[in-house]
Amino acid sequence: MTLRISVSSWASVPSACTPRDGGRRWFYLYKDEKQLPDGRVMWLLTLCDCNALHKREKWLVEARNSAEAANRAKSSFLSRMSHDIRSPLNGILGMAKIAYDNAEDPEKVRDTMEKLTAAGSSWKRSSMMCWI
Repeated sequence: MTLRISVSSWASVPSACTPRDGGRRWFYLYKDEKQLPDGRVMWLLTLCDCNALHKREKWLVEARNSAEAANRAKSSFLSRMSHDIRSPLNGILGMAKIAYDNAEDPEKVRDTMEKLTAAGSSWKRSSMMCWI
């Protein structure tokens, strides 16, 4: 495999090359300069194959994106469930207050309690249908 690399691309960042087999390989290219005692400069170039590292990083990015999407779905679900629970509960508490405020009127209390029981039963059935 022959690599043509310009001086400006010598860095410790991942680069890609395409070998003759048509695949893609990822590598890091490191350049180090050493001043020799006689004044000459020696360059040391190191080419490290990082194909496995690149694949693992790609998998981690996909896993993070998937986890973030799942977290958004969870938050949305909990928000809707919280609303679906609070709204009927407010109605039930309101009916209980009406019954309490009219404790001296047994007919009014009985009517309110029947409505409260019917609302609770209806809520129970509908909430169970959400889980089926």
